[in-house]
Parts: sequence; C-alpha cells; structure tokens
Amino acid sequence: MMIHTDADSYNLLWLENAMTLPVGYLDQHYYLDARTNNLFALINMEENDCMTYVDRFYQELDVADANELSQRLATEDNEMSQVFEIPRFTIDEKMSLQLEFITNLPGGYHNSKLSAAVKQQPNDSSFVLDFVVGDNHNQAFIAKYWDEYKLETISRLINQFIPHLNTGPTLAVA
Repeated sequence: MMIHTDADSYNLLWLENAMTLPVGYLDQHYYLDARTNNLFALINMEENDCMTYVDRFYQELDVADANELSQRLATEDNEMSQVFEIPRFTIDEKMSLQLEFITNLPGGYHNSKLSAAVKQQPNDSSFVLDFVVGDNHNQAFIAKYWDEYKLETISRLINQFIPHLNTGPTLAVA
C-alpha cells in the first residue's frame, strides 16, 4: 500500500467526494484544470442561490479566475479548454468497487455480511462500506484497509480518466 502525505490524502478525499456524488445531482460539479493541475468546483451556494467557483479548499475563487474558467468551460472541446469534469460513480460502479474490495478479504463470515450490505448501496454521496465498517467494532480493523483501497482506486481511476496528465497523488499540491 502506498503512503500518502496529508496533502495527497486531502486531494484524494476531495476526489472521492467528487466521484461519489449521485450522477443526477446538479448542485455541485467538480473539475480538474489541466493547465494549472488544480482542482476546483462549481457549487450552488444556498445563501445566494447561485453557482460559485471554489478551489479545492472550498474557498471562493476571485472574479478573474472564475470568469476565465467559465469561458473555458463554455468551450465544447475539453482537450482545447483543458478543463475536465471529474466523473461520478454510478450505483453499480460503487457496488462493484466495494465488492472487489470484499472479495480480497479473508473469511467468508465478513464477506457475506459486507456483500449483503453493499448490495443495498443507496443513491447518495457515499460508499455503504464507509458506514458498515466504521460503525461495527467487529469489522473496524477493515476500515483502514478499506480507506487505503478506496483512495488507491480513486487515484488509479483519475490517472486512467486523464492519462496524458501527471495526476497522481501530488495533484494540485500548491
């Protein structure tokens, strides 16, 4: 297993948040700016009911940066704009990822209970295993391995999504 710095882990957790939002959820969109290798989001700010550009720390971007990103997002060609929306997991993809993890665990007792829980994956912004292994002290030892597996998988998937970029764990550490 790869050891991540705090910044690496933060970026991967940010990507996890982006990728686990329900596919049809329209109030938040997460992006990678390939020109700067930075992560940002377009989020509906409830206090003023408008979409706002924020950086990976959820701080509002200045007007000039927001305008530039808005213009680049309006470009139909992602390769030209170099702004890529972070893909989201479908329910089936969330279940598949979790079942793959469970398959590699020893002991059928845990596997059957965890598999049954995963097959009930709701259409929300989480993985069901986050709650199952975190809330059950008998399975708490799995949580560390699940978290590492999840972050490694997200890192691998992001690198496949945008293969021409160096988007490993050091993404947007500035």
